Amino acid sequence: MKNEWLDETITVEEVETNYAVRHEELESDPVPFGSQNQDWLAFKEQMVDGDELRLFYSSFELWLNMSGCAGIAMVKWSAGLLQ
Repeated sequence: MKNEWLDETITVEEVETNYAVRHEELESDPVPFGSQNQDWLAFKEQMVDGDELRLFYSSFELWLNMSGCAGIAMVKWSAGLLQ
């Protein structure tokens, strides 16, 4: 991932609210990412103090070439440097 793709910071709480999906096979209440909720829980488990979640979007050119991507990235800081 390129650093310039990183966009706004988003909290765990915002992710869990904004990406909640009702999935009938899991339970009646919406859960973050629906059927992929276990993947979200495993991703979130990797966070430590100082990490942040950021929305990311690949370049417009990649989208034009049908290879764009977007999502949520976990940014880890080490001695003040982006990893």
